[in-house]
Amino acid sequence: MFKSYTSNDNLLLPPCLGDFIPRNDPVRVVHRIIEQINLEALYRKYSPKGCSAYHPRMMLQILVYAFA
Repeated sequence: MFKSYTSNDNLLLPPCLGDFIPRNDPVRVVHRIIEQINLEALYRKYSPKGCSAYHPRMMLQILVYAFA
């Protein structure tokens, strides 16, 4: 239903994307908070028809961090 994503995606070379984000960066706080939110009601709104959607949790993290 959703395009797969992980916040720890590995690149072509050994580094992990998380390695580029400092330990005290606010994006890590946003990530931890959004990961705890129950999004089941939102998931039910998505249709399995058509192209895969971007994962709502990832999109919510982007929106919250963009407006923070």
